[in-house]
Amino acid sequence: MRIEVVVDGWEQACCGVPIRLGETASFNLVALDPTAKLLPPPAADVPRFTVDNHGQTPADVPQRRLAGLIAGITGVSYPSVPVAGMGGTLTADTTRPQLRALDSVGAGDDAGLSEYRVLLELPDGTVLPHYLAWA
Repeated sequence: MRIEVVVDGWEQACCGVPIRLGETASFNLVALDPTAKLLPPPAADVPRFTVDNHGQTPADVPQRRLAGLIAGITGVSYPSVPVAGMGGTLTADTTRPQLRALDSVGAGDDAGLSEYRVLLELPDGTVLPHYLAWA
């Protein structure tokens, strides 16, 4: 079975380990809202998860450390646009993601990316953490 793992750039920069296509990686996963319309959409019709390496997810929210084969990596960046009424201030335009296929993350050629979308192949029957809304 395949899932998509969303790795925020700051998570990867802080505590992420280098990953490469075709290798095995382990992530502490928390399910994302399956009804959310996130951009870019998943690479395929697969469940989507995020990584929590810092214990920011409440203890009652299901999470699991799972390992799988990396089947795809996409780097995501967002163009900067001016903030109306705040001269000289820029923000990321998250409505226009720019995608870049990658062979690896953490090898120094991924600067300027906001997040990574990792397609992870897990053994069939793997128990995934279910989604639970929290604020």
